[in-house]
Amino acid sequence: MLAAILLIRSVSVPGTQLDVNLSTQVGAPYDAASVARDLRTLWSMGRFRDVRVEMQETGGGANVIFRVTKEPEYPLREVRLRPHTFELQLGLPPGTLITQPRANDLAALATRQLNERGYAHAKVTATLEPAPGGKADVALQIVPGEAVRLKAWGDTSLRAPRWYSPGAVEAQAARLRSSWIAAGFFDARVTTTEEIGGKSATVGFHVEPGRYSRALDMRSICGCLFRERRTAERAGVLDFQASVDELGSWQIEKGRTYTVGRIRFVGQRHFTDADVRRHFLLDEGVPLDSWKLRQSVVRLNRSGMFEPLDERQVHIATDERSGSADVTVSLTERKRGAWSFSGPLPLAASVSARVPGWSSYTVNFHALAYSTILKLAAHRRFLPVLALERPFTPGGGWLSGFAFAPQMGPQWMALHYAGAQLEGRLGPLLAGTRVPDLTVTMMRPPGEAVGILCEAPKPRLRAVRMGAGMALGLVRTLTN
Repeated sequence: MLAAILLIRSVSVPGTQLDVNLSTQVGAPYDAASVARDLRTLWSMGRFRDVRVEMQETGGGANVIFRVTKEPEYPLREVRLRPHTFELQLGLPPGTLITQPRANDLAALATRQLNERGYAHAKVTATLEPAPGGKADVALQIVPGEAVRLKAWGDTSLRAPRWYSPGAVEAQAARLRSSWIAAGFFDARVTTTEEIGGKSATVGFHVEPGRYSRALDMRSICGCLFRERRTAERAGVLDFQASVDELGSWQIEKGRTYTVGRIRFVGQRHFTDADVRRHFLLDEGVPLDSWKLRQSVVRLNRSGMFEPLDERQVHIATDERSGSADVTVSLTERKRGAWSFSGPLPLAASVSARVPGWSSYTVNFHALAYSTILKLAAHRRFLPVLALERPFTPGGGWLSGFAFAPQMGPQWMALHYAGAQLEGRLGPLLAGTRVPDLTVTMMRPPGEAVGILCEAPKPRLRAVRMGAGMALGLVRTLTN
């Protein structure tokens, strides 16, 4: 005898007002597998401390109830690292609503960053600690273990990374495979063997080249693809895919173009939106140029106002219907005071702090001794200096990079300004701009696709640029 089919009469999720898309629907037959999927979906949201499901039979039908207990969330005050000697980039600004699952995600991110630095056995645990005003701190307890040095054997035609991490091994294997495919071995495969012991890991890179077909001029192909990608970036294309076949013919697929919607900065407390925005090369309403976005992040890093930024602190939310993309940048301000000491000749010590309310200005106290410039400018061997400075920033331009220090005289102030402007404007040009690598899909003869790597070209005249950069640094030191 066939069991009676129960039709679902109601589906409810008491305990939350969130709009949750469940596969269990009113009017459909009751399906235990579908209910189990919805249970996993609710758990995976990370918003609930407890999730339970009940099924109530009523007159040949079923009422399905997903009972959830919401995970407590608090405004974040700060993230504490214990110990705090590791400069991790976590990108979570104060005021962000934090839950224990999200704190666990921060711990996982910190673990990955430590792995990339060679701490293969690092463990990070996260706890929420109460803070005044109903806020909470995230305390990350870090047990780094020993950094593991990588010793490579087997195919070592490419320079291997110094420190071991699973990601570093995967990246090296991908680079090796790419080099063999470019050399004409389209069936090349790379396998690895690992032995981890103490402070070192021995990794063997084994290449099975397969049959030789024909070498590809990957330098020329990659050059063409980088130019095509740059053209697409200028138009606002975010999704750029490239492929190449065994004959060296390449194709590209471009997604839709986007314009910049809203640019939003979060996490700054002592800087105005205008202070931050003037470092940005993008404006709202123009094509979303990824290169300009990357350069804007570089300019913010050079300003010295915030902790170093990378792509993890930049979030792009696209709207397919309107073709616009909102950009949100999470910022963490640097400490407002600093001190330094340098020697042996010239000797210098300094203490600095930002002027409250004038966040782009700093008050500095310097103690200088045995400086050639000091002797020329002030005719003294030792001099305490109190100065009001506005350090050079890309957004400040000619109105930054100066220092007002009456004790030093106009000669020193003019030299200081000239040196700051010279370093701030020529330094980035000499360093050059490195673009991201490009992964290209290689269609191998058996019909199998594999990713090969187009490494970004290094800046031209690299040796000359490095020499000029060193000379520029020397000039800047003499004018300080």
